[in-house]
Amino acid sequence: MQFFGLLLLLLVVAVPALAQQADLSGRWYGEGYQGRVYLHWLSERRPDGGFAVEFRRYEECQIVHRSLEAGRWSLHGSIYATNTTMIDGQRVNYADRYLLLGLSNNEMSYQHIASGTLFRAQRVGADFDWPGCDPSKLVS
Repeated sequence: MQFFGLLLLLLVVAVPALAQQADLSGRWYGEGYQGRVYLHWLSERRPDGGFAVEFRRYEECQIVHRSLEAGRWSLHGSIYATNTTMIDGQRVNYADRYLLLGLSNNEMSYQHIASGTLFRAQRVGADFDWPGCDPSKLVS
């Protein structure tokens, strides 16, 4: 029991310490299921707290849906938050909260607090181009 207590204590201390040093600004690419739909996304988080993200859904290697969102992001301790104010040019106002689970120079993992959905994203450069078609990943 002492081992698990120590492990839990280390996690409680390590995750906030990780987040305090976190720099989530930059360009991040991810893909995976969001609900029952497999999506690809490319987000850019600016150091001033603004963000923009493009979501793409494919069928048979063709884009069938594309959505653009924008708003504000923040990081407080290990809680990564987004406040979306625009979707496809229309004003909206909704907030999402995520638990930052891991962060390196090239990858971040985070979990949507309300739904429990896990996400992974890779840091990409300004020259990033969307990956080529992989039909095994495009089925929703």
